[in-house]
Amino acid sequence: MRAYERNQQDFEKLQGAHDKFLERRANIFQADQPFVMKYLVEALLEREDPDLSLSEDDEGAIFLHLKTAIDLLHSATSGAV
Repeated sequence: MRAYERNQQDFEKLQGAHDKFLERRANIFQADQPFVMKYLVEALLEREDPDLSLSEDDEGAIFLHLKTAIDLLHSATSGAV
């Protein structure tokens, strides 16, 4: 829950931020697992399947949950806390 809440707070801080700041922050978000995060963003936000329509809220919620899972798996396998 702490990891989820930390990610949620990070995303809340980004609401209304300038695009250049968002790009810089996105690089920080993917620092530990850049290839996994790149795949997640492409699969979720840049999908081409017209049958899969999600609202922005749904995309955000899915991204937040999956990012938290990625963070936790990274921490468990790297020994980081």
